[in-house]
Amino acid sequence: MSWKPIIAGVDPSTEGLRAATVARELASLSDAEYHFVHVTRDVADVPASFHLPVDISELRYRVSEQARQTMEHALVAELPDVELDRLEVRLGTPALGLVHAAQDHEAGLVVLGRKRHIAPTRWFGGSTVHHTIRKIDVPILLVQRSLLRGCRILVPVDLSYATGPTLEMARRFRDILHAELMILHVAEPLPFVPDATLQLDEYAHYPAVVEEFERHIQATLNDNGELAEIRRGRASKVIRDLTTQWNADLVVVGSHGRNWADRVMLGSTTEQLINRLVTSMLVVPVHSPKAATTTVMVRAGVDQTT
Repeated sequence: MSWKPIIAGVDPSTEGLRAATVARELASLSDAEYHFVHVTRDVADVPASFHLPVDISELRYRVSEQARQTMEHALVAELPDVELDRLEVRLGTPALGLVHAAQDHEAGLVVLGRKRHIAPTRWFGGSTVHHTIRKIDVPILLVQRSLLRGCRILVPVDLSYATGPTLEMARRFRDILHAELMILHVAEPLPFVPDATLQLDEYAHYPAVVEEFERHIQATLNDNGELAEIRRGRASKVIRDLTTQWNADLVVVGSHGRNWADRVMLGSTTEQLINRLVTSMLVVPVHSPKAATTTVMVRAGVDQTT
């Protein structure tokens, strides 16, 4: 399967330039097109009560050209042989600019550099990574460092409908990087329901989880040295611990597309990993199936429904 174009969201920061480097490397390995996209503030967004002394269209042009010159200088310093015609400068907010760029190029992957933000900064000041993940419908690679051939890829799966598409994307990265791949399922503690007469039996539940994992994951491992493991505990912590223990270079997770309010109020395993994991991450958006009774069967990374 050929790769669709790759978009790198870039800025003059170390993280932004790292995204450009990784995007170009992946494009070379997968024989895909790639584009660098830099989004800068649109002067037309200033409050209407603020009267600018110059023509808006002229000012927008100047801002765009200044941003292009800054980015070209930064890219040439990082990638001396860079093809500058691959750089696009767009006006607006970074998240929406990347969304529109991905749509225009029919991209299959967006690459962003990981920047550390404390929680108040993320929720009140904003973060391009968080806003983009909430808005875009394309896999997003958050890079901490370059992905080298022979690296290790960890894929946590929850045995839901998201497992098939998540594994498929992870295996595509495994193939071009000649990487080791480990599939992980975390059996979390069953919730305690206050005032309920009948409580869920965790000891009876766990063997059923193991059986499902063996049937849908272990029985379908291919001959490329894939590993599979099931552990008990809280998903976010177990994934972080195994990432460190196994020295994973990339963690691939499926995002179920819960709405913005859900993520702000309740959080999710994916959101927690984005906030706390210190390695590169690939977030794969997955839409829920139309039928609630759909059963996901994973065979060699292909999502089959019955």
